[in-house]
Amino acid sequence: MANKNFKVNESIKVVYQGKGVQSGLTVTMKVFDETDTEVVLVSPAGVLLERGSSGRYVGSFTPDAEGDWSIEISDSAGGEVVKHYSVGQFNIQDVGADVATTEAKVDDLAVEVDEVKSAVNNIQSPPMVG
Repeated sequence: MANKNFKVNESIKVVYQGKGVQSGLTVTMKVFDETDTEVVLVSPAGVLLERGSSGRYVGSFTPDAEGDWSIEISDSAGGEVVKHYSVGQFNIQDVGADVATTEAKVDDLAVEVDEVKSAVNNIQSPPMVG
């Protein structure tokens, strides 16, 4: 299974910068799901909004299924770009956090095992008569 960088049902932020960092453009985004079907975006319907007058335009979409999603962005100055997103049930950040938690638990168990071994090694046989 390939690495999934984005998670199902979590918003993906898109930042677009056109040629020459032009301000005042109309920038639109089309989103295609894992079946390569265009997804209808809710308000603003596929329009990316400019951050101040920075020439950078921001929008987002939320994938609702696993698979390879893509976007097509175009601007009123003739710029066009395409980007792909690998979407799964877990993203790499989630997996990393789970690994860190598991490692901490294993470390705690190792300390407990060492304590039990020490206690067992210190057990002395009581006096006995046979």
